[in-house]
Amino acid sequence: MLEASAKLAVEAIGNIRTVVSLGCEKVFMEQYIKELLPYQKMARKKSHYRGIIVGLARSLMLFAYVAGIRYGINLIISGDCPYGTIFIVCEVMIVGTWSVGNALSLSPNFQKGLVAASRIITLLERQPVVQNMPDALNFLWINMLMDRTSIDV
Repeated sequence: MLEASAKLAVEAIGNIRTVVSLGCEKVFMEQYIKELLPYQKMARKKSHYRGIIVGLARSLMLFAYVAGIRYGINLIISGDCPYGTIFIVCEVMIVGTWSVGNALSLSPNFQKGLVAASRIITLLERQPVVQNMPDALNFLWINMLMDRTSIDV
């Protein structure tokens, strides 16, 4: 993705004396910024969506707590359930929604991990273009031993 900008930065840093002696620092900086602009725009768009998802995931616990207490108040007033049980159920809901919220907030990293794992599996399962003959190592050693152990009579 960012190969062009990385290449430009590596070349400029690797030849820093030449860049400084020619006074081209601003030129390289402008080229570097120009290369990064599309990725910066894409990152800004994604950051808004990720921010909304993380915000909802983190506030899910509070919404569940409010809903549990509100329903618990109705049960306590009507006398259907003791208040101790209401608090236990609300705490269980909080812990459960906290776990779900953490899982949702980590989903972008999980997706990157899945992509990386699929690339590694593809790399491990690829077949080489050049195929060795079967038993190549043993064949090589047998030939070397036969050449060295020949007895001339």
